[in-house]
Amino acid sequence: MADGDIVYGQPNGYYRKAYEAICEGRSDSTRLLMDALLKHIRRIGDVPVIFAKRSGEYLAKELEKKERNWHNLSQGLDNLKNQYLAATPHCNLELAFRAEKRVLHEFRYGDRTETNNLPEILVGQYMKELLASRFFAKIDLDSNHHNGINSEVLIGEIYDVVDTKWAKKATEYEGVSKLRMPKRQNIQPLDMDEDLLA
Repeated sequence: MADGDIVYGQPNGYYRKAYEAICEGRSDSTRLLMDALLKHIRRIGDVPVIFAKRSGEYLAKELEKKERNWHNLSQGLDNLKNQYLAATPHCNLELAFRAEKRVLHEFRYGDRTETNNLPEILVGQYMKELLASRFFAKIDLDSNHHNGINSEVLIGEIYDVVDTKWAKKATEYEGVSKLRMPKRQNIQPLDMDEDLLA
């Protein structure tokens, strides 16, 4: 590793190899982190995704009304959460609930106004909350020990895949079994006869 074999923080099982790659400055660290997140999402299962989708449908319906009572909206989300509590552990459902509260807060204070694809937005936000709570909260994002890896670029690449691919597919199929890793970028083969000095 770049800084004397020191691995900062204690990310657990899925994220351990990805964090070691980040500390070493390896180029495959983004892919390893996406793979770890995907394995974690699959292990948790479909219930938080279905809950986030149903909550998005509920919020979209309620936000289209002219009269908005934010307390009733929040209570409606609490009631919806209570319906799903028996199907999954509380900690897994809490991440989806936190994502919904964050999006509701954005609507309430004018940071977000568009209600199109709200179920997909909530599923994507749930996946981001999962990564933030299980990985980013346990490590130091200080770049002085990441050996040249820009954490903003790393986060941006992963969130882009979550927003454009995984959230859409998970919302469409109401589950996580169809989620796949994005294809690797094509790498041009090296021409051994090419003069690299010219």
